[in-house]
Amino acid sequence: YYNDNLEKFSLPARVHFLVVDSNDKGTLARTLASYTKEPKTEMLVKEKGVRLREVRMREDRISPELSQELVKLTAGQASPLRPEQEGWQFLILVGRQPKTVLTQAQAYALVEKELVEQKLEMAFDLWVNKKIKSAEIEIAPPLVEAWVKQTNQANQINRASNMSGDGHNATAPY
Repeated sequence: YYNDNLEKFSLPARVHFLVVDSNDKGTLARTLASYTKEPKTEMLVKEKGVRLREVRMREDRISPELSQELVKLTAGQASPLRPEQEGWQFLILVGRQPKTVLTQAQAYALVEKELVEQKLEMAFDLWVNKKIKSAEIEIAPPLVEAWVKQTNQANQINRASNMSGDGHNATAPY
């Protein structure tokens, strides 16, 4: 199963970065200057009004604008200040993880779970088919009557259109 379904055990490339933002450009510029001199993340939130968010995301889910900024950075490097919807921000690249495929040992639990689910599904299908073959199905009389009436109406319309010879098939009223 593992070898036949390697795509299920592949982890996409991921990027880990920090978003540092503030409504005040001056405050954020001082924070960026401090980080550039001494790159310690704990210094990033010393200034009042500066927010720090840590982001771990698949590379294919990052917006094109952020992706263009992040591709220019090496681990630990900060981007220039950039305007955002409500203020300013800069990014710090923490690291990248390339696309990887889980080893068989790492994927063992996932493979085992999938195989158990397949086995249960096959057992259920077998049970249902066996029950259907030996089942006695009864249909409520009102449903049978409605079906017969509908079928008769459709047959009458089809016969009438065939007799008229207009070549058009009439559709049933349902």
